[in-house]
Amino acid sequence: MDRFEYAKPDPAETVLCRHSNITLYDGNYKTSFHRGNIILTGTRLFWTSGDAWLSLQLRYIVYIETTVTDTLFGSKTKTILVHLLPSDNENPGPVSCAKSEYIKLDFKDKIPDGFFDIFQKTVSEKMWSINKTTRQIRTGIGGIEKNIYEKQKASDISITDAFKDLDRLMITAKDMVALSKNISEKIKEKQGAISDDETVRFKSYLLGLGVDDPVTRSSFTDSNAYYTTLCKEIIKIIQVSLEEVGGTMALAEVYCRVNRARGLDLLSPEDLMHACYMMNTDQSSPVKLRKFDSGVLALQSSLCDESVVLKKTVEALQENGSLSAQELSTLIGVPVVLAKEYLLSAEKHGKSCRDESIEGLRFYLNKFLD
Repeated sequence: MDRFEYAKPDPAETVLCRHSNITLYDGNYKTSFHRGNIILTGTRLFWTSGDAWLSLQLRYIVYIETTVTDTLFGSKTKTILVHLLPSDNENPGPVSCAKSEYIKLDFKDKIPDGFFDIFQKTVSEKMWSINKTTRQIRTGIGGIEKNIYEKQKASDISITDAFKDLDRLMITAKDMVALSKNISEKIKEKQGAISDDETVRFKSYLLGLGVDDPVTRSSFTDSNAYYTTLCKEIIKIIQVSLEEVGGTMALAEVYCRVNRARGLDLLSPEDLMHACYMMNTDQSSPVKLRKFDSGVLALQSSLCDESVVLKKTVEALQENGSLSAQELSTLIGVPVVLAKEYLLSAEKHGKSCRDESIEGLRFYLNKFLD
């Protein structure tokens, strides 16, 4: 009986059925709520007599069943047992502590036809949880819509500010490019006065900086014209750096340097390859695409003298006795893949010989020709 509370039906509640002459029992204990009326809605069961109103929320009901009760006069009567969950009710009710975990609905004559079926169906449908979920969903959707609106508003503000910053950046970007070009020209004029230290590295960065109008495919309708123009841009970007590294640069390094100079307008590896192949079709091009015997691709300056490279490789072998590709790479400042090609070229010309072991591939000076 502690699940009951004092409450009247809400006008919005739909009455499913009502009956009279019902007495409430707290377990087997007969209460003072005698011969009143019951009203069943989708979420609650009411008992009323005169001005007294009691309400039981159907969410407390575990299951219901019918049973036969013997009266004092030896007759039998059917009652409905309503098994209940523990109470969490904070609203005031008729009792504060129940005597049992079930109540009985005692009808004066018999259980009205169809009442038990309606009661059982209503409990099984759990309309109270559906209504609660609907309210929560509506509240949730409203909250989500509000959050989306607030996020969109914040995003609009952020995008507006970002474009303002971008406009300011575009204004200063041209000045930055012009400044970098100016510094690059001054460095070019003083090439002989610059030592081989961090200043030279800074110089290579500056010389590769500042492509103010990168070549893009969308600017051309003819692929051949696009690759020809892109070829010229690549040569312009790497020509000075190419001379600094000895005249030969692996294609992977070319790709990195070109895209660093282009900024956000990145170039695909396929477009770079096509543009580099165009260098070999122009006899006057200062840079050529070279394919080594091992298949390694590199860009090579037309001023690069292979005899000079061969001479430096042989001198390094004479000074060190033997070298691996990694060691030669460190000595002359070129990628390992190119250092290996230089050693293989020296072997091809009879200047060195190899030793393959579990420690790897090493090259020695060929003394058989001395």
